[in-house]
Amino acid sequence: MDYGHEFLGAAKYEKFAIQNLPAGRCGKTFSKEFGPSQTVLRRWAEKGVHPVIMTQGLWRGGNHDYSGDRIMNESLKELEKFINIAQDFPTQQFQYSPYCEHKLGLTTLKKVFTEHWKIVKNFPNVQLINNPMPGGSLLKPEAFGILKGSLYNEIHGTWNPKMSEYGTYMWGCDGIPAQDCDIQMFKNRHSKAGIIWLWMQQYNCKKKVDDTTPIAQRRVKPVLKQVISLEHLFPDKGNTGFHRNSLYKTHADQHGNTPTGREQKPVIMSSVKADKLEFTNSNGRVVHTAKYAGTYTDGRAMYRATLWGYEIQEKARESGSTLTGVTAIKRGSNTLLGIVNPAFRENAYRLSSDRRLYTLHEDQETLTTIDDYFKINPDWV
Repeated sequence: MDYGHEFLGAAKYEKFAIQNLPAGRCGKTFSKEFGPSQTVLRRWAEKGVHPVIMTQGLWRGGNHDYSGDRIMNESLKELEKFINIAQDFPTQQFQYSPYCEHKLGLTTLKKVFTEHWKIVKNFPNVQLINNPMPGGSLLKPEAFGILKGSLYNEIHGTWNPKMSEYGTYMWGCDGIPAQDCDIQMFKNRHSKAGIIWLWMQQYNCKKKVDDTTPIAQRRVKPVLKQVISLEHLFPDKGNTGFHRNSLYKTHADQHGNTPTGREQKPVIMSSVKADKLEFTNSNGRVVHTAKYAGTYTDGRAMYRATLWGYEIQEKARESGSTLTGVTAIKRGSNTLLGIVNPAFRENAYRLSSDRRLYTLHEDQETLTTIDDYFKINPDWV
């Protein structure tokens, strides 16, 4: 299995994307949604250290309507640009997805992939990607008798079809930040996927998931520590458990174009009120302290860390374990809230196996369903 970062908005932060996609990781962009991404794709290929380089040809947020020859021809033009790069790097694996999250049936897909295959068939280092959403058709490896196994399916979020029938596939958390998902559960569920893709809203130049700023006006760009924080989600989480009425959120909300101060660092809400929370490693040494920071809107106590979650994890690792105990310290009594891996969220996941979605900000908390979320926010780009 490979892992990758979805730098979908890379055209707006070319230099950063080229320099900071970690070696050994796959990279993905939108072909043109944020501007032409060909410079980034070519530079990744030149580096020769990324197992797969992928681009999504077209994105039609809201109605996900990819019907008609005009749309298909638009994708074919993006594929031609992609092939112009791929042909210069015959040993590099490339992947091209005509449509991001479509709802098309087999009849339409046959025409789409037949036309795309006419271009791709002479380039064995290029694979076509079929990326349906629920309601769209998955394809088997020998689809339509023309693809000769050069086909991946890509699925997102909680959709969990029986993928063993469809050959090699990839999974991504698209639209819900990886740090807010029950990411270990999804890694376990999709342990046979060829690639696991992780995303956060800053990769699309957004402060928050529900940021509706038009793409042309967005000034947010990811920072290196955000990339590193997702890198820490690829290894196993470990055996953790947390107080049932408490939340350990690894990334507090970002309010500016660049995270400052407490932003993107852990915030903990708990019904247990104390003076502070102590993170202790396996040797019992305190590796970090989160001080009491007032009362949350639902009445729970709130605590804030001053290091990034992965930085706390790295301090704990010095003792040989990435896990830490979290203890509420109050004069006269101490309460163990549980064991966490400080790089991973605990409780109230935005995306989990039961399709619950939590929209959690410092000033509000609402519980709805993932389906309702996408009705309200159909275009997460």
